[in-house]
Amino acid sequence: MSCKPGHRGNHPVLRLTPTRRRRTERQAAEAYEAECRRRRQALAAVIKAKLVAVEDGISTNTHEAEFLAYVVLSDGRTIGEWAGPGPCRPQRDRTKR
Repeated sequence: MSCKPGHRGNHPVLRLTPTRRRRTERQAAEAYEAECRRRRQALAAVIKAKLVAVEDGISTNTHEAEFLAYVVLSDGRTIGEWAGPGPCRPQRDRTKR
């Protein structure tokens, strides 16, 4: 489901209630708006958490590195999609102390 203008309640999942009853057009539109609001709040929470993690030194990345994978290129792909999977970081040997 995407939260785009004009899709108000047209998603099949929103046409039914959790108990499988059919929603009215108005109820489906309200459910759609509630879901979009929930997704926006979740996105805001993730962005805020990343910003706080960098500011407080929890993340070793800079702000730029933390968000670089999500920068959109002119062809519509993100840097993360363009770069593909990177080399894996070596795992720390947890048996040694």
